[in-house]
Amino acid sequence: MLEGMSDYGATTQAWGPKPAALIYAAVGGAVLAVVAVAADEPAGRLLIGLAAAGLLLTALAGARSRPRLAVDAGGLTVRGPWGARRVGWTQLRGCEVVQHHRLGRRVGVLELTVQQDDRESLLLLTKAELGTDPEDVLWVVQGFRPDRFGADGSGGDGPGA
Repeated sequence: MLEGMSDYGATTQAWGPKPAALIYAAVGGAVLAVVAVAADEPAGRLLIGLAAAGLLLTALAGARSRPRLAVDAGGLTVRGPWGARRVGWTQLRGCEVVQHHRLGRRVGVLELTVQQDDRESLLLLTKAELGTDPEDVLWVVQGFRPDRFGADGSGGDGPGA
């Protein structure tokens, strides 16, 4: 089983933020909150308090988003802090990993193009959100899709799909 992947059964695979990263963010936020309370000057208290709040909110959002992406025979489920979104295989127009340059290194992002209710949207999932390399997740998603994606990851639906 791939790192970061959960096995919900023989027919479902799921990925989400690593629990250790969420715990580190929560503990770091709690430590910074204590430091903010103990700070002598108001400006320092404000800045440290904002950093603490940011870490705590990040940990909470990550915990509520687990699993971030789940795949089964019926399609995908993408979960966020405010709820889950179900995407059937017929609504998935494209799936690919796009490489971006971040801080001097190449970073892969899983891009899912979804067509729902006459509206097209792009869902972007990073390694931090998935808990593993997006390239590995792409292979599993392609394996689950009934009509399989084309070699270019475009879904095989032709140009502009």
